[in-house]
Amino acid sequence: MIPVHIVAGYLGVGKTTALTHLLESVPGRVGVVVNDFGTTGFDGERLGTRALVVTIDGGCLCCTAPKGFVAAVGQLIDAGVDAIFVEPTGIAQPEDLVDSLRRAPIASRLALGPVVGLVDPMRLSDHEVAQRAAGADVVVANRWSDATPAARDAFDAWVAALAPPPMAVARVDFGRIAVGLLDWPDGEGPRVRTTPVGHGHHGVVSLRWPPEVRFRRSAVLAALGHGSGLARAKGWLVTDEGVRVVERVGDKVTDAPSTWRRDSRIDLIFRGPVPVDVAALFDGLLAPAEAPSGLQVVVRGVGDTWTPAALVARADVPDVSVYVPGRNGCAIAVGPWFAELGVAPDDDVVVVAADGFVSSAVSVAALGEAWLVVADPSGGPLPASQGGPLRWLAPASGSSCSNVKQVARVVVRPSERT
Repeated sequence: MIPVHIVAGYLGVGKTTALTHLLESVPGRVGVVVNDFGTTGFDGERLGTRALVVTIDGGCLCCTAPKGFVAAVGQLIDAGVDAIFVEPTGIAQPEDLVDSLRRAPIASRLALGPVVGLVDPMRLSDHEVAQRAAGADVVVANRWSDATPAARDAFDAWVAALAPPPMAVARVDFGRIAVGLLDWPDGEGPRVRTTPVGHGHHGVVSLRWPPEVRFRRSAVLAALGHGSGLARAKGWLVTDEGVRVVERVGDKVTDAPSTWRRDSRIDLIFRGPVPVDVAALFDGLLAPAEAPSGLQVVVRGVGDTWTPAALVARADVPDVSVYVPGRNGCAIAVGPWFAELGVAPDDDVVVVAADGFVSSAVSVAALGEAWLVVADPSGGPLPASQGGPLRWLAPASGSSCSNVKQVARVVVRPSERT
């Protein structure tokens, strides 16, 4: 498998400089996918003297150009490179790139390395700077010598508060990241499967699963809410509604979206001895594979299954190519449909594909024009080449759920934005 390394960070934190240094240290033939948000290709030109570079201009890899991203990685594999680096634009969400690689047809040919997230300590008060590195496996404070003592203290406090913690933290100048940070240490990594670790006399259990394991969000929340003798729980779980940080404090259970992508993990503290086989309990909370036909629509916890025939009968757009050039098929205009289902404009929507991919939550109002393509123009099954049997399109939204193939489920829930 070909190692793939994502070097992320907000605009101007020094990603290209850091990548230039890394390319000098990595042996073999190296490929780089560069995402310039504009169309000048400046960063690609800077790196082209040291590596085989594929530049994706004019859009963000995690929303408007995900198809081009996977194709670019495949192009570098076919070119025979020994390692691949990805430098997304500073406004990209690195966790979305991880999701795209894990669900790509070429995923079996890739070995995803730790995500490297750069920050400039002098700009850490900028929410965007902190956000782009908060979920990284390796957090790098660049331009450390230029940082004031107050900025250094603020960085140390910020990184110490990250939960779960990064596997490594580096403080460097000129992007000089040690190449050894690109490898997973023992006991870490997306393909590590660990066994439960318990401390019976303390009533503590810790569990971990690799990221391909998915849980039913509703079942997890119910189990934590009814856990006998459970005093405290906190974990980060890949669920059928996205990656969630779940907590129980006292009798209150909460969950929220998370940028964590390394694995699933949870710690549980019981009052007295552990009363159940916790590993077996969580095995019963696993999500089944999504059905590739029909559609489950869940609105605020109430589910309804639409058959293919019912979806075709509901289609009110004869051919979506009128709105989205290059995409063909009968479609449902999502806005009017959701209005009939009682969906509120400020509700959140996540779209789930048959392969387990879950889009980021987007408000109904932010979707703009959106369509669910349900059949080819003649009314027959939508072919896989067009993303069938069901495909979600929201080209005007710029959101990460703008183009989801093989849609199996749509979940509408109250907004989590404050």
